[in-house]
Amino acid sequence: MPTLHRILRVAVAGLTLAAVVAQLYDSIHRGRSVVNFFSFFTIQSNLLAVVMLVAAAFTARLASLRGAVTLYLATTGIVYALLLAGREEALQTSLPWVNAALHYVTPVAVVADWVVAPAYLSGSYPRIVGTWLIYPLVYCAGSMVRGAITGWFPYPFLHPANGLAGVVTTILAIALSDALLGALIVWYSRLRSAGHV
Repeated sequence: MPTLHRILRVAVAGLTLAAVVAQLYDSIHRGRSVVNFFSFFTIQSNLLAVVMLVAAAFTARLASLRGAVTLYLATTGIVYALLLAGREEALQTSLPWVNAALHYVTPVAVVADWVVAPAYLSGSYPRIVGTWLIYPLVYCAGSMVRGAITGWFPYPFLHPANGLAGVVTTILAIALSDALLGALIVWYSRLRSAGHV
């Protein structure tokens, strides 16, 4: 791997971690819950990106992890753009540069990293993509259970008060979209490995 590519991966990881830390500090300063802060998919997926990018800068043995994190960051960017833009205060990404980093820069950088240097993924599409979908589905279920107990939900589309049918429909739509995106990630990795692009 070219040295510049390694440096870029570490640089994006550094920016992402700095954004999370800065927003955490701001949230604590405002008296917000630290547990709630780390309950946002945006925060969790970006922290996964930090780990993945740093590790990928030094080893090539992370094909499935890279593919999974690429899917999660793509989901973060798309869901934010379609459903959550303009709700930065509620999402606890109220610092403009933090919001830009976590919802735009890192998702785009992680997807671009996969496009430029995909890793080959072995195994069947259902097994690979199905494994990747476990985390977001468990996240949604866990958020709803915790929300039912505490009364706090990280995202409005998970809040039953907005209509349970709407919640289920949105979760299913995100799951289907993730399944298609995941399949696309696998397909692209194999296309590149076969030397077609």
